Order: sequence, then structure tokens, then C-alpha cells
Amino acid sequence: MRESEHWDDFPQRFAQALPGAEVRCLDLPGNGEHWRLNSPPNLREAMEFARREAWETADGPTAPQTPVYLLSISMGSMAALEWASRYPQEIAGAVLINTSSAGSIPSTAACPGAAGRCCCAFSPPPTRPPANG
Repeated sequence: MRESEHWDDFPQRFAQALPGAEVRCLDLPGNGEHWRLNSPPNLREAMEFARREAWETADGPTAPQTPVYLLSISMGSMAALEWASRYPQEIAGAVLINTSSAGSIPSTAACPGAAGRCCCAFSPPPTRPPANG
């Protein structure tokens, strides 16, 4: 999250490494494809924008069917923490890179009962069958 240009070709390589997983890049308002939009006055509004965009489909917005994993950098990580703290049922885990959020939302508040999960856990859906041999 924040600006997809930060990722270069990583989303394509990431999707290739996780067959079956849907990889979506989200740009926060005022960044990337949304550069013409005003940046929200607070982190919650930036997060809500990204959250709406994450659930957007060709047929319009949908409610999350299963919790998602977030991989974020910089201000996107701050938005990811906000998302996890307000809607923990929607987030299965998150990898947060350079959050710049020291002291704002501790990981234990963002993911009650799973302090480490929110900061470092990531598992690719769907589960791959074991290799033969």
C-alpha cells in the first residue's frame, strides 16, 4: 500500500511465487494512480480508502469473504496497522516494512492475542500439496 511504483516488478514475481493467490497493489490517495486526489487529513481515512479499494471488484464493492494478508511499506504499513486494529477479522496477517509508526499502535493492539503474527507472519493461499519423493 501507499504507491505501487515502490514495488517495481515485485508484485508480478510475488504472484508467480504464490500460484492461486490474488496480488493487488493499492495506492493511497495523493499517491500513485491516485496522485490527483487530496491526501486524507488522517490515517484512518487513508486506510478506509485502501480498504474500499481492496474489496472493489468489476461488479462493485464486496465484503471480504476470507481474511487477507497485507504486505506494505512505509506509510502503507501505518495504514495496514490501522486496518488491522479496526478490522482484525479482515486481516489474517501482515508484513510491515519501514512502518515509521513507533509508539502509535503496538502490534499487540492491532492483533490481540497474536503479537508476532501481525508483524511477521505470511502464508500463501492456497496450500500446496506435498512434493512427491
